[in-house]
Amino acid sequence: MQKKDSLEKLLKEVLFLDPKDQVRFASMWVRGVREDRSLLLKIYFIVARGVNPATGLESWMESRLKKNMSLTPRRLAYECRYYKRVRREMTPYLLHLARRVKDRMRKRMVK
Repeated sequence: MQKKDSLEKLLKEVLFLDPKDQVRFASMWVRGVREDRSLLLKIYFIVARGVNPATGLESWMESRLKKNMSLTPRRLAYECRYYKRVRREMTPYLLHLARRVKDRMRKRMVK
């Protein structure tokens, strides 16, 4: 767990660099850990969550809707808030996100 925490801390610090320095750092770092695929995936998900925190929430909502498409966006948002331990103030955002995710899933099913 300590390794993951230090990895997250390092990646958050990298976000404060200039964009050119971020790219240079990332390319050098990826070259160094290229062989360890699991570590590379962990890095990717931490960076993706740092850039867009809703990435994990959207994928969780999609997996939940794959199991039960009859869930309403409101129910989906409340379950997401409960299981992902999101603050109560974020409920309107989660509701908006749940509507978008369900609409996207519904459109995929039509095709």
